[in-house]
Amino acid sequence: MAINQPSIIFSSWKPWNERNNLSGLGYPGVYLLAHFETAPSQVDLQAQEIVYIGETSANLKQRLNQFKADSHSGGITYRKQYGKRFDDLYVSIFPVTLPKDTAPFFIRYVERKLLWDYILRWGQPPSCNRK
Repeated sequence: MAINQPSIIFSSWKPWNERNNLSGLGYPGVYLLAHFETAPSQVDLQAQEIVYIGETSANLKQRLNQFKADSHSGGITYRKQYGKRFDDLYVSIFPVTLPKDTAPFFIRYVERKLLWDYILRWGQPPSCNRK
């Protein structure tokens, strides 16, 4: 049975404190975190302001909430570099609605593709991505 690859479409940027208002948080997927004075209307998937590109095979809401916990490696790295700087942190998500047996593969592909594209553009990964 062939599967059609979904279009990779991220939500508009939302301030960190409004992340729970994003549509699709109940799905697994990929997320971007970036610092902006004012978020742009278009999401550039390799914007230099991106500080973290992450993924989850669970649900996005839980994973984003874990970002501030000691159990999230990207969150730990973030706090070491930026402290409690959440006032200018924005989030954009890409919920993936593929079946559970295939979704994790696509999610990891998208995250790795975005990381590689970022490296090609800027010569290094986002500041909080370590692997």
